[in-house]
Amino acid sequence: MLEDVQLTFFLRKITTLTDVSLRKLELTIPKVYLVDNGLYRYTVGRRDYEKLLENAVFLELVKGGYDPNIHIFYWRNRRGSEVDFIVAENYQVKHLIQVTYELTSDNFKREVKPLIEASKLLSCKDLKIVTWNQEEEVEYNGRRIHVIPFWKWVLRIAKVEK
Repeated sequence: MLEDVQLTFFLRKITTLTDVSLRKLELTIPKVYLVDNGLYRYTVGRRDYEKLLENAVFLELVKGGYDPNIHIFYWRNRRGSEVDFIVAENYQVKHLIQVTYELTSDNFKREVKPLIEASKLLSCKDLKIVTWNQEEEVEYNGRRIHVIPFWKWVLRIAKVEK
């Protein structure tokens, strides 16, 4: 019902034929994103900067022309670790995007390990971690990860032609 009035978007989990049955896919709970961060702040009633940033990244993907029903998914392994956004173009996974307000020594493995795991499983080498203001290149398990501030990522996605 909420999706019908376009206040929310539901993001489906990406699956592979080897890890899920059709029944499991039907039972998978989608992630929910709101059309406005103000609505999120109002409904949740607290400032969760990480969730607000994740919602903002989702909205920018949609503004950039990606359809949440066709191009944008999330990925979760059996242990519950997840990658926030899997972006597909022409039925190929093109981008893996993890969102965290700040990448620290405390959350590094939690953010990077699922990104690497999904990268190998989905054969994708374009790995990004969008943060509030950090920028660096990280090598982990033979994969290069671009850590990029939100503002710079938004400028880049605005230039992407689909």
